Amino acid sequence: MTQSNQLKKHRSAISNDVKRQICEWAETNKNKTHIEIAKYFNYKYPNLTIEQCTISKILLQKDKWKTVLENEKSNKIFKHKPVKFPMLDLNCNLEQI
Repeated sequence: MTQSNQLKKHRSAISNDVKRQICEWAETNKNKTHIEIAKYFNYKYPNLTIEQCTISKILLQKDKWKTVLENEKSNKIFKHKPVKFPMLDLNCNLEQI
């Protein structure tokens, strides 16, 4: 076994805002490959590890990510799962109002 096979890969959670930035940057730099886009964003965000395959998956859904609004919440949203208990969620949201 080589040393690279022994190292475990670390999953990076990429926020909606970063995904939107990837789509916008790829659109303005159409001559860049997915590998070059990954290198750029790995340099820009050193705490993330973004690979070429991740860039490809994000750009396949670029229409979805380009509609994300730039705000405080988009920096904190990482997952899109349906609510497990909708009635409880509805009550919690009503109490916050």
